[in-house]
Amino acid sequence: MDVFPPPGSSVPFLKHGDAADAQRAATYAISVSHGYFRALGIPILYGRGFGATDNIHGEKVAIISLDMAQKNWTSPKDAVGSVINFGSKFQNRLRIAGVAANFTGYWAQKPFPMVYLPEAQSANGCGEVILRTADSADSVAALARQLFDGVTIPAVITDVSTMQARWQSTLTRPLARMAGMLLIGLLGLALCLQGVYAVAAGTVAARNHELAVCSALGAPPSRMAWNVTRGLVLAVTAGTALGVGAALGLRPLLEQWLGATAAWQLPAIAAAVVLLAMASAAGCWFPARAAMRTDPAELLRRG
Repeated sequence: MDVFPPPGSSVPFLKHGDAADAQRAATYAISVSHGYFRALGIPILYGRGFGATDNIHGEKVAIISLDMAQKNWTSPKDAVGSVINFGSKFQNRLRIAGVAANFTGYWAQKPFPMVYLPEAQSANGCGEVILRTADSADSVAALARQLFDGVTIPAVITDVSTMQARWQSTLTRPLARMAGMLLIGLLGLALCLQGVYAVAAGTVAARNHELAVCSALGAPPSRMAWNVTRGLVLAVTAGTALGVGAALGLRPLLEQWLGATAAWQLPAIAAAVVLLAMASAAGCWFPARAAMRTDPAELLRRG
């Protein structure tokens, strides 16, 4: 294949008969030989695999994953024989020759739409080779170097490793980034909770004279506490809504930075919003209730 593992970046395509603005999303297409599916144990579910006729003189074809077929056709079987225009400018007209099973091992923990192109019809060179063997990577590399010694064009073999080692190397950096962002996020949440509580408590303390006068005039303590709490809770709610909107806007950037391991966890966002609202409510309620229990004359003398 020309690249491994697949980059997973989104490339638009159109089905035959789609409107120009009805762009569908598939992952970046990779060029593979006919033995790619057998080596990785990916069965062809519908249609056929690549063959000798899929060359530069034949019609351009593609094999798509089951996930892509299910998302864009009523039945995966209906995708076979369909025509799609693929690429940034929809310049590649491809006929779907087959539908392959989803591959959820190694680089893909969950299915994502895949497009496979025959190597013989691609302008991209073969940069990666996968061999299914019981021998070690070092022994296979040594044998491959012996086989290439007699070729006219020198071949350079680099980065020989097992599939599992290659997969782990692709995950190390994104996982480290996610761990670092998790720690930063938890620290930021703790600082936000402390700051919201301190601001709320300070706001209540600044209104002690007002609370004392209202209490002396017979205002109900619970109503006074709610009047103080309500404004700050609404302000915190509006602020968290803006924060959630900003997080939604940054989601594509985070996914690009963290890779396929990035996940959008709505419960975590909801928990942060609830915690901030609770901190603001506590920062208002408890100081306000304490002020209600204090003698109004004492509060006025302190001023």
